[in-house]
Amino acid sequence: MGCIYGDGKVVDHINHNTLDNRKCNLRLCTEQENNQNRRKPVTNTTGYKGVYVSTGDNRWRARYKHNGKNIQIGTYGTPVEAAIAYDKAIIKIHGEFALTNFPKEDYIKKEQQNGQTE
Repeated sequence: MGCIYGDGKVVDHINHNTLDNRKCNLRLCTEQENNQNRRKPVTNTTGYKGVYVSTGDNRWRARYKHNGKNIQIGTYGTPVEAAIAYDKAIIKIHGEFALTNFPKEDYIKKEQQNGQTE
Protein backbone atom coordinates (compact mmCIF):
# COMPACT_ATOMS: atom_id res chain seq x y z
CA MET A 1 0.00 0.00 0.00
CA GLY A 2 3.01 2.27 0.01
CA CYS A 3 3.04 3.08 3.72
CA ILE A 4 6.25 4.27 5.30
CA TYR A 5 6.72 3.82 9.03
CA GLY A 6 6.10 7.13 10.77
CA ASP A 7 4.20 8.81 7.91
CA GLY A 8 1.00 8.90 9.98
CA LYS A 9 -0.93 6.63 7.64
CA VAL A 10 -2.44 3.24 8.41
CA VAL A 11 -4.23 0.66 6.29
CA ASP A 12 -7.95 0.31 6.95
CA HIS A 13 -10.07 -2.72 6.05
CA ILE A 14 -13.27 -1.29 4.60
CA ASN A 15 -15.42 -4.34 5.41
CA HIS A 16 -13.77 -4.86 8.84
CA ASN A 17 -12.55 -8.34 7.88
CA THR A 18 -8.82 -8.24 8.63
CA LEU A 19 -8.33 -11.48 6.69
CA ASP A 20 -9.69 -9.89 3.50
CA ASN A 21 -6.57 -8.20 2.14
CA ARG A 22 -7.74 -7.58 -1.41
CA LYS A 23 -6.75 -4.13 -2.66
CA CYS A 24 -10.41 -3.24 -3.20
CA ASN A 25 -10.98 -3.74 0.56
CA LEU A 26 -7.99 -1.67 1.71
CA ARG A 27 -7.56 2.09 1.95
CA LEU A 28 -4.97 4.42 3.41
CA CYS A 29 -6.17 6.65 6.19
CA THR A 30 -5.03 8.45 9.30
CA GLU A 31 -5.26 6.89 12.75
CA GLN A 32 -8.21 9.20 13.53
CA GLU A 33 -10.08 8.18 10.36
CA ASN A 34 -9.47 4.53 11.21
CA ASN A 35 -10.94 5.06 14.70
CA GLN A 36 -14.05 6.66 13.19
CA ASN A 37 -14.68 3.39 11.37
CA ARG A 38 -14.90 1.30 14.57
CA ARG A 39 -17.69 -1.12 15.34
CA LYS A 40 -19.91 -0.71 18.36
CA PRO A 41 -18.31 -1.91 21.62
CA VAL A 42 -19.10 -5.40 22.86
CA THR A 43 -20.40 -3.81 26.07
CA ASN A 44 -23.13 -1.99 24.09
CA THR A 45 -26.56 -2.93 25.48
CA THR A 46 -28.80 -0.93 23.12
CA GLY A 47 -27.86 -2.77 19.94
CA TYR A 48 -26.97 0.46 18.13
CA LYS A 49 -23.74 2.41 17.92
CA GLY A 50 -23.99 5.88 19.49
CA VAL A 51 -27.29 5.14 21.27
CA TYR A 52 -27.87 4.83 25.00
CA VAL A 53 -30.87 4.98 27.31
CA SER A 54 -31.23 7.92 29.64
CA THR A 55 -31.79 6.60 33.16
CA GLY A 56 -33.79 9.60 34.35
CA ASP A 57 -36.57 9.56 31.79
CA ASN A 58 -36.21 6.22 29.96
CA ARG A 59 -35.71 8.03 26.64
CA TRP A 60 -33.15 7.08 24.00
CA ARG A 61 -30.24 9.45 23.42
CA ALA A 62 -27.87 9.66 20.49
CA ARG A 63 -24.34 11.00 20.78
CA TYR A 64 -20.90 10.70 19.24
CA LYS A 65 -17.39 11.67 20.19
CA HIS A 66 -15.51 14.19 18.07
CA ASN A 67 -12.04 15.51 18.88
CA GLY A 68 -12.31 14.05 22.38
CA LYS A 69 -15.65 15.71 23.19
CA ASN A 70 -19.05 14.03 23.55
CA ILE A 71 -21.53 15.66 21.17
CA GLN A 72 -25.20 15.17 22.07
CA ILE A 73 -27.44 14.75 19.02
CA GLY A 74 -30.82 14.50 20.71
CA THR A 75 -33.39 12.50 22.67
CA TYR A 76 -35.80 10.10 20.99
CA GLY A 77 -38.71 7.83 21.83
CA THR A 78 -37.22 4.65 20.35
CA PRO A 79 -33.71 3.29 19.89
CA VAL A 80 -34.25 3.09 16.11
CA GLU A 81 -35.03 6.82 15.92
CA ALA A 82 -31.90 7.57 17.94
CA ALA A 83 -29.81 5.26 15.72
CA ILE A 84 -31.04 6.99 12.56
CA ALA A 85 -30.23 10.41 14.03
CA TYR A 86 -26.76 9.13 14.98
CA ASP A 87 -26.20 7.78 11.47
CA LYS A 88 -27.18 11.04 9.77
CA ALA A 89 -24.93 13.09 12.06
CA ILE A 90 -21.97 10.76 11.76
CA ILE A 91 -22.17 10.68 7.94
CA LYS A 92 -21.95 14.49 7.87
CA ILE A 93 -18.93 14.47 10.20
CA HIS A 94 -16.94 11.43 9.04
CA GLY A 95 -18.05 10.93 5.43
CA GLU A 96 -16.76 7.73 3.86
CA PHE A 97 -15.24 6.59 7.18
CA ALA A 98 -18.55 6.75 9.04
CA LEU A 99 -19.68 3.37 10.32
CA THR A 100 -23.46 3.56 10.54
CA ASN A 101 -26.05 1.37 12.22
CA PHE A 102 -27.99 0.98 8.97
CA PRO A 103 -26.59 0.82 5.41
CA LYS A 104 -25.22 4.19 4.22
CA GLU A 105 -26.79 3.52 0.83
CA ASP A 106 -30.27 3.93 2.40
CA TYR A 107 -29.43 7.50 3.46
CA ILE A 108 -27.89 8.36 0.11
CA LYS A 109 -31.01 7.11 -1.75
CA LYS A 110 -33.34 9.12 0.51
CA GLU A 111 -31.22 12.25 0.09
CA GLN A 112 -31.28 11.85 -3.71
CA GLN A 113 -35.05 11.31 -3.68
CA ASN A 114 -35.57 14.41 -1.53
CA GLY A 115 -33.42 16.44 -3.90
CA GLN A 116 -35.53 15.36 -6.89
CA THR A 117 -38.87 16.27 -5.29
CA GLU A 118 -37.86 19.77 -4.21
